[in-house]
Amino acid sequence: EIRYIYRDGVYQTANDSDIMKILMKYIEDFNIRLINSSVLKQALELLDCTCLHCPHDIMNTSEDYINFQNGILNIRTLELSKHTPELMSSIQIPCEWNGAASPTPNFDKFLNTLTNGDNLTQTLILEYIGAVISNIQGWRFKKAMFLLGKGNTGKSTLINLIANLIGSKNVAERDLKSLNERFGKTAAYNKRLIYSNDLSFMKIEENAVFKNLTGGDSISIEFKNREPFDFKFKGFLLYGMNDLPHFGGDKGDNVYERIIIVKCDNVIPKNQLDPNLERKLFEERNGIIYKAVMALRNTVSRNYQFSITDTCIDNLNEYKRENSYPVEFWTTYTRPLTADEKPSLESQKLYTYFKYWCSEQGLTRVPSFPEFRKEISAFCKQNWGDMTKRIKTGVVLTEYEMNNDWKDEHRFFYYKSIV
Repeated sequence: EIRYIYRDGVYQTANDSDIMKILMKYIEDFNIRLINSSVLKQALELLDCTCLHCPHDIMNTSEDYINFQNGILNIRTLELSKHTPELMSSIQIPCEWNGAASPTPNFDKFLNTLTNGDNLTQTLILEYIGAVISNIQGWRFKKAMFLLGKGNTGKSTLINLIANLIGSKNVAERDLKSLNERFGKTAAYNKRLIYSNDLSFMKIEENAVFKNLTGGDSISIEFKNREPFDFKFKGFLLYGMNDLPHFGGDKGDNVYERIIIVKCDNVIPKNQLDPNLERKLFEERNGIIYKAVMALRNTVSRNYQFSITDTCIDNLNEYKRENSYPVEFWTTYTRPLTADEKPSLESQKLYTYFKYWCSEQGLTRVPSFPEFRKEISAFCKQNWGDMTKRIKTGVVLTEYEMNNDWKDEHRFFYYKSIV
């Protein structure tokens, strides 16, 4: 069980030592001679027995409110009220709500540089910041953000800014692979953001945890020396990277549609880097917060939909191809039939070509024929049965043929296979 103390407008976790310090003050005021370790332990045990025990997921469920240092903001009415212990909030944003826009020249310049002047992407980023600092359940959006690009483009600066806006107590730095480990998911407990600003390329065999965290499904988490329990993550995932991870497991649209890929291609020369930029940005935090909340309100009015740009959609489609060996093979080496061509590409022969290509790539595990069909079908948004038909020679693709690149690059293997 986790204990909380309400202090400075927010519920804060408390261990035995924290509770004993409070008990000591009360006992001292009553009779200082009673203070000893035995009395304190007895008082702590009595307190545990008589305390109200609440469900572990009771915190941070009031989605219309953001807990700022100077009060509680209703994001629908923009009214600021006094802190109250009746609002079960363990996340307080280390900023103040001023209720009006204020200049953010450094942030505006930084965001413009990061996005190469793309106003639509700037709007998307502001919406994402607003969602992360809010109390809205992250699974309503079902989106993780990947910032993709080389070093010195501002990825880490943006991620560090967002983490600082939320506060160090409300974030956890974990890569995608560690979340799959036995105790890895504990990092998500009562956190608003899981992030890494320098995610190295990695292969993740299963994406079930990623789906659970972004989709609001219950996950079993286990703290060391404690019984595991089910928990629903309410926050967001944000990662900066030079290369996108390679996911195993389910690769349908229900996974890909949970990812926003923002490419950061504008590399800043080293002699133009500002070592004080993060400090300057954080000094403008109240103005940034105002912009982010106003952008968030627009997403709420659209039923929790971010303004996904066409560029982000293109980035995601490219990722689908790169993250799936069957799709990469399919998009590289097949083409649509022309009007005067008859279907002749047998599905089993297509899979044979694919296996040969996999051997050329040095893959140790080749997707099975059912896996191959499933990933191609998901990419083409068609059932495999609708893409094929049976003729005398076997099952053939109705609308596709191998292209000339395959025939030229694998001339011997191709013509040998059709003899």
